[in-house]
Amino acid sequence: MLTTRADSTHQDAKRRRSSMGGDAIPMSPQDILNTAPAVRQICSRDIGNALTISLWRNDGRDISYENVRGHTFSYYVSGGHGSVLKHRSGVSGGPGKICLIPEGSNSQWGHTRELNFMHLHIPDHELRRRYCETFDKDARLCLLPEVAFGDSPELASVSLRLLTTLSAGDHFLIDSVVSDLLTEIIARTIERSRPVLRGGLSRSNARQVRDFIDAHLDASLNLRDIAATAGLSEFHFQRMFQASFGVSPAVWVSSRRTSRAKELLKGTAPIADIAVQCGFSDQSHLTRVFKRMKGITPGVFRKGHASSV
Repeated sequence: MLTTRADSTHQDAKRRRSSMGGDAIPMSPQDILNTAPAVRQICSRDIGNALTISLWRNDGRDISYENVRGHTFSYYVSGGHGSVLKHRSGVSGGPGKICLIPEGSNSQWGHTRELNFMHLHIPDHELRRRYCETFDKDARLCLLPEVAFGDSPELASVSLRLLTTLSAGDHFLIDSVVSDLLTEIIARTIERSRPVLRGGLSRSNARQVRDFIDAHLDASLNLRDIAATAGLSEFHFQRMFQASFGVSPAVWVSSRRTSRAKELLKGTAPIADIAVQCGFSDQSHLTRVFKRMKGITPGVFRKGHASSV
């Protein structure tokens, strides 16, 4: 759903930032921008899995991010000439520039002119899950680099497509383009150098578990059976899986089932049958999970796919 920003007060910001030690509580860049008096949110869209897209206008004021929560991809739509990242020299903003703001980072952005920009906010666990799914590697190896005012024809092209689909309000195309954008972002993650990974599943165990889950998506999977694949107790396995995959076993299974349903929805099988084939109790169950993870219902996805081919 596309929503406009409700007015935020400085008292709201103070409450969110307060903590016992006086340090700032981690906030997403979106939350920080919502408290800045010279910044206005034009629109925002929840696209499932706690991913959000938002469009902003800054009248030309500096912005500081402290210990940010989640990862943010930023695309400069217009303006921003002369914008700078204060702790890094030699780079400046302008239309078409892209930025990556990793979770936990601190940065001060200097602006002297009006700018319009788009943000894609990605929770850390979702970035790690997609990294693990894409590269078949331990989620803890994933590192999103800080990028300030970079030039990327691929990311710029997908960002422009996303802006167009946002304006049109086509749910299916938004989901499709966001997937393309996330693929481009994940391709730019790097592996942590000399990682020291304590706990977690071995690579061979992780692969066995992945294969077992994918082979039994239509069955009634339970934690005991999945843990047995790795030869671990349920309690120990839960912790080890979370470390290596970035999410809980339940979230991973739901994601894999939803991805399989997405592929089957491109065909003509009844949605109720697809629900059973993917391990959902019924069509309503599939619809609830699909909407939560993809931002749209299976029916809307199928209609959108049919009209695009």
